[in-house]
Amino acid sequence: MQPIAKHDTLSEPASAGEGEGEGEGETMAGAGGVTAVPQPIEDWLRRLASVGHRAQFVGECVLQLLLGRQPGHYRAHSSIPADALFSLAPRAVPTGVAPLTITIPTPAGPLDIVPNQSREQTRLHLQTVPFSVLALALDPLTGELTAHGDAQSEISSGTLSPNAELASNQGVGFAIEAARLIAVYNLRPSDALLGAARNHPMKPAASRCAGLRRQLRELLTAPGVRAGLNFLRDVGAEEDWAPGVRSDAAAIVAQVPAKTDVRFCAWLQGADPRDLLRGLRFGGAFSGSLHHVLQHHPIDLLSSAQQETTLRRLQKRLSSDEISILLAMRRAEAQVLRESDRHDEADHLLRRLEELEQRLDRVSERQLQRLARTPLAISGKEIMQALACGPGPEVGQAIRHLSGLIASEPGANNKEELLRRLKRWWSER
Repeated sequence: MQPIAKHDTLSEPASAGEGEGEGEGETMAGAGGVTAVPQPIEDWLRRLASVGHRAQFVGECVLQLLLGRQPGHYRAHSSIPADALFSLAPRAVPTGVAPLTITIPTPAGPLDIVPNQSREQTRLHLQTVPFSVLALALDPLTGELTAHGDAQSEISSGTLSPNAELASNQGVGFAIEAARLIAVYNLRPSDALLGAARNHPMKPAASRCAGLRRQLRELLTAPGVRAGLNFLRDVGAEEDWAPGVRSDAAAIVAQVPAKTDVRFCAWLQGADPRDLLRGLRFGGAFSGSLHHVLQHHPIDLLSSAQQETTLRRLQKRLSSDEISILLAMRRAEAQVLRESDRHDEADHLLRRLEELEQRLDRVSERQLQRLARTPLAISGKEIMQALACGPGPEVGQAIRHLSGLIASEPGANNKEELLRRLKRWWSER
């Protein structure tokens, strides 16, 4: 067995590790394709070994390594005492209380170490992990890979199952975490998982709100968000959290850009998200922005949306980012219509959106002409292209800045110079 080094991967069965006895933990073999551990992380593991303390990666970072992904965050158990670890790593900081966790910053990302953990204690810890695919421990220097339950077969089959011994004793975070794992790792929920999730309390609560917010954000921005949201719907969590969510919400979310605010809006349109936002403590700014955007959806069906006065008011009320979100949501709805073989409706909606965007561009250009004492050598559309933004107050700010510029420097009123000055002004705002 070769250790997992900078350019090595596991390709042989793991040998039995020290301190492992008979029990529910088992050593997994045949974990070919484990990705390389970055050199800064490996260097710290070797420093621990040099003072007589081995370390084992635990949890999700092991799953990521087994799937050939590079973790951005490593978590490990080590037998080293906390005082000795602080002496070895003076820049380390305590970041967890139960259990004590000490974080060492490295160029490859943070390395979290739980001190005073023997091999046997790590084996017992794996029994408390709610999902089998996360009940993993890996010694990257020897290649020894240990798991609790059926982690090996579930990873191979792409299945997500609960720890059968813990399935009846989980809280609201159980469903969110399961959905996140499904979305991030393209896993299929087992019948046991579906049954267990349906029996758990669903209403969001203030406890663990920071962790639940993170899990929900990761779910919504994951490549498999559609499967993750469908799982939440299947187990009843979605309706408990946000009554009124559209039946095609998961499909729409999967079509919009993978940005947190965009996907939240796409998911919660038509719903009542107050319990969700309040229970997970998203904060007034985020909640207010989400409500503000959804009040203007669908943007193309607002009263007199094709009239210039209405469009000018929209550009005053909505930022360019908010207008972009609303347009993205409607394009996604058109794509979902197409997937349902409703091609005529999809084409009609896309034409209406194209006309709306053209009208918004013309409104911005007219504002440019009204505000400029001397006609600028660039159009409103060129300004938006240079700033990579849509119609909104930023365009007006740029117009006023350039108008003031050419008033004092008439010779600067040429396309190349205005674009150069515009980009410099934008970067220094």
